Amino acid sequence: MKTIKKLDKQLINKIAAGEVVERPLSIIKELTENSIDAGAGDITIEIKDGGLSYIRVTDNGGGILPEQIPLAFEQHATSKISDIDDLHNIKTLGFRGEALASIAAVSHVEMVTKVNGAVSGTKVALHGGTLAARQEIGCAEGTTITVSNLFFNTPARLKFLKKPPQEAAYITDLVQRLALGYPNKSFRYIQNGKIIATTNGNGDLKTVVYNLYDKETAKGLIKIPNNEFVNGFIGKPEIARGSRSGENFFINGRYVKNETIQAAVEDAYKTRLPIGKFPVCVLYVTVPEDEIDVNVHPTKMEIRFADERTVYSRVVDALNKTLADNILIPTITQKHPTHNYTPPLKPQQEIIPGIINDKVSINPPIIATQNNFAQKNMEIPPKAKPMLSLAEFSKKPPFSTSSTVSTSSPASTSSNFSPDLPISSTDNQLNELNEFSLLGQIFGTYWLATKSDDLFLIDQHAAHERILYEEILHKLKNETHKSQPLLEPIQLHLSAEEIATAQEYKQFFNDFGFQFSVDETLNITAVPLVLSECLDFTFFAELLEKLKIGTETTPIRKIREDVATAACKKAIKANDKISIPEVQKLISRVFQLDNPYSCPHGRPTIVKLSKSEIEKMFKRT
Repeated sequence: MKTIKKLDKQLINKIAAGEVVERPLSIIKELTENSIDAGAGDITIEIKDGGLSYIRVTDNGGGILPEQIPLAFEQHATSKISDIDDLHNIKTLGFRGEALASIAAVSHVEMVTKVNGAVSGTKVALHGGTLAARQEIGCAEGTTITVSNLFFNTPARLKFLKKPPQEAAYITDLVQRLALGYPNKSFRYIQNGKIIATTNGNGDLKTVVYNLYDKETAKGLIKIPNNEFVNGFIGKPEIARGSRSGENFFINGRYVKNETIQAAVEDAYKTRLPIGKFPVCVLYVTVPEDEIDVNVHPTKMEIRFADERTVYSRVVDALNKTLADNILIPTITQKHPTHNYTPPLKPQQEIIPGIINDKVSINPPIIATQNNFAQKNMEIPPKAKPMLSLAEFSKKPPFSTSSTVSTSSPASTSSNFSPDLPISSTDNQLNELNEFSLLGQIFGTYWLATKSDDLFLIDQHAAHERILYEEILHKLKNETHKSQPLLEPIQLHLSAEEIATAQEYKQFFNDFGFQFSVDETLNITAVPLVLSECLDFTFFAELLEKLKIGTETTPIRKIREDVATAACKKAIKANDKISIPEVQKLISRVFQLDNPYSCPHGRPTIVKLSKSEIEKMFKRT
């Protein structure tokens, strides 16, 4: 039998360092957070070779007293907590007392520090955690820590690192996020002697975004109204990204990765973004310190909420309100090359092929207009079938695409189109767009309308999808407990765990419209009335599976996905023919929705092209 023995201090430090110092990124994070905790207003981060050969972090913070410097490099030595009760009231980024000890254990470290008001500072050098030199020195107030020869005494760790450019990319991403988290602090980031990014610390987040990313991203941000729980900026759908790299979450000032916040943000954007697209956001969430646990991971990148459901709901509500209060129609912009422009020919030299005797020999691109629709731009077959109303479009089976465009007068609006759709409780800014001028249709799918100096293109399929989707969700929200009894119960053979989950969430299912009893099997006796034509009975089992795995937000997402699919199947399609009165009613209703900007799958329903952009195309500006 092997004997038990106590490890020596050097080996203990190396093991601890393996938890804290995973790569150069880890060192940058720990040192920068220490600078922030020290009250620094200016922080400079410099790396070489991806941080493998050289890292230096300089700040103008409070510094360290000379007599406390040796203690600062001891394991579990910290000025930020004193007893166990402090773990439930942490207000600093660092608190574990492991950073400097772990960094020093696997590298060469040099620190120069001076406290505010002191005559001189102190310089120390450590090799592998052992103090190698110490001297008094003249220096600026604050602290500078230089780290070199990382993992010199644990070479096996080096083979798990990426190439210097990739390690540098990790650090760049972290520095950008820290700068977003603290717009009131000035950051300066230098890589291989070249300044990569700077922020001025004036507190303006949009300026930080402009400096770190680009002008279009900064312009696409929307400020969340004053909220004691969550504030910051969220991006318009048009600046969404193909990954989660644009999602930035700060809990009490700490940058973290958190599935609850992530789910809340992405659920708020659900149906506003296409599949595979993710929002850009910078969220600052404020939670009482005793309601979060930040001591669940050595690198402090993860936290745990005491009440995840409340956090999720408050974030979703704040983002939904912000998105509903803003016009999110994407604007078409042109990328104009800077090549030399040749002036147009003189009037007498302009010859346009196809014009004979002042008559245009080509068909105009707009095939339908409000005042002379059908009479001038298209021929109506002699045996045109009667028009179907949009209300009829939503009935099964889908309408026939052989229907033709009605010659009804624009004034004779359809009386059949009157779905009970929710009108936004807020003052929807698109309501004023109801005074639009309908120009016509192109490609059998897109309707053109103008308002002031803007041209709008509306996708008839996406718009009708959105109408049906919000109608069903509105009924789900306001018609709880309405069920469709079944003539014969549906029996589901479930495991004991699944039956226990169903009974635990029985009230949830009842509120949704499902009713069931349990004996040896689970017997569904009623289904939601509003979904009785949209969903099959496998929906119950799928919903139960989501609840069983404990993801409380997933069932709502599942419901929305299925409702979106049902709405898509019942909506009018591209190239389906509808009359002018019908489309006027359709556009009018779209402008009154809570979210008229995208279909349930996240594709735009409306895009805008401004007069100025059109003039740029024709070189008039």
